[in-house]
Amino acid sequence: MTAPRSFSRFCRLLFAGLCCLVGLPGVAAYTLTVTPDRPRTLYAVNQEIRFQVRVERDGAPVTSGTIIFLLDDGVRDERNGGTCPLGPDPVVLATARSEPGIVRCHASYTVDAEATLYAMAVVGVGLEQVQPSLPPPADFDAYWEAQRAQIAALPLSATARPVPASVPNVDCQDIAITFLPNKAVKGYLARPAGAGKGSLPAILWLPFAGVGSAYQYHAVRGAELGALSLAINIFGMENGLSPEHYALFEEGMYKHYPLLGRESRDTYFYREAYLMAWRALDYLASRPEWNGKVLAVFGSSQGGALALAAGAFDRRVTLIAAAVPAMCDHTAFTVGRPAPWPDLIPREADEAMQARVTTTARYYDSVNFARRCTARTLLSVGFFDTVSPPTSVYAAYNQVPGKKTILREWTLGHECSPEFEQAFLTAVFPAKK
Repeated sequence: MTAPRSFSRFCRLLFAGLCCLVGLPGVAAYTLTVTPDRPRTLYAVNQEIRFQVRVERDGAPVTSGTIIFLLDDGVRDERNGGTCPLGPDPVVLATARSEPGIVRCHASYTVDAEATLYAMAVVGVGLEQVQPSLPPPADFDAYWEAQRAQIAALPLSATARPVPASVPNVDCQDIAITFLPNKAVKGYLARPAGAGKGSLPAILWLPFAGVGSAYQYHAVRGAELGALSLAINIFGMENGLSPEHYALFEEGMYKHYPLLGRESRDTYFYREAYLMAWRALDYLASRPEWNGKVLAVFGSSQGGALALAAGAFDRRVTLIAAAVPAMCDHTAFTVGRPAPWPDLIPREADEAMQARVTTTARYYDSVNFARRCTARTLLSVGFFDTVSPPTSVYAAYNQVPGKKTILREWTLGHECSPEFEQAFLTAVFPAKK
């Protein structure tokens, strides 16, 4: 049975959604699946997409009852839905999308008064054609070059204390790098024990969202593999404190920190975060162990946004890895696409407030940093991701002018997969494939 072609916008692929209600011994088990006709393939604009919806009981088709369906483009729209009766053949929902984006097919089936199954599939359409919703500000490059120069001109020094590493033959330090007055970049620096001058590639690990310590695991992991490895936090706070300590900050001065100071490009929280990332790169490049050849940045989500910014304005960076990067295309909602985390622009506010924040957002939009990323760049996209929607990630990826690769995570949401991390490490350590 074919549903009406009521959905006119969408096109590219993901995976077959599956929901299973497993019965108790002796009780029937039901499954609901939604499967696109071209799994793990990208659709073209205006190409037909056919989703097959099946309900089975103990592996046999259920031929009575009704499925409820909804087709949307990442922004839920109840107008593009309906119902279809089940029959001997799978229900087929056919649609097409006339512009680049995604299509989600939601389906549900009510087994009884106490059990309803739900499944979803996502496909992509012409995503390589997605463009940012707004151009960069005219002085975007000049503004950030000035910020970068300000940091580069400051005297560079650091204090450190040894801390135990979780693996043998790795030296680790809790480090504080001079930064702005009364503030330091704080993190963990690790290296292979006995590393000689000019012997190591360098990695900067940038944190995903949350108020807390730098991740010592990342620093030690990089060193274990043979790198000069630095993981930082973006708050300038002490590392290794109790969760309760960081919770006080998260509910206090850093509550809703991704929105703090958003009415001006000069007061927005992430200004100092980006400067910290550049300062950390300066420090890595100053270390005698660095080989002067490989300087890599890695981050996921918030860290992915930071990685794109760090790599955009430091030409020493040779490899940028941004898994499901956040903060891409803040103004996507103005062209009908889902906005990314942290949903920066307050659409419920008055026009003046919206205008001020929109101006700020354009200076902190990862799509505008991506267009300056000339180093080798790795991105990943989760097709079920609602935090960094696929359209937002592609808006950034399509701007990268240098050598680039995107890992399509067809069945994942907002997460950094082991496959992506391995692709990054393989690029840093090609001899260890």
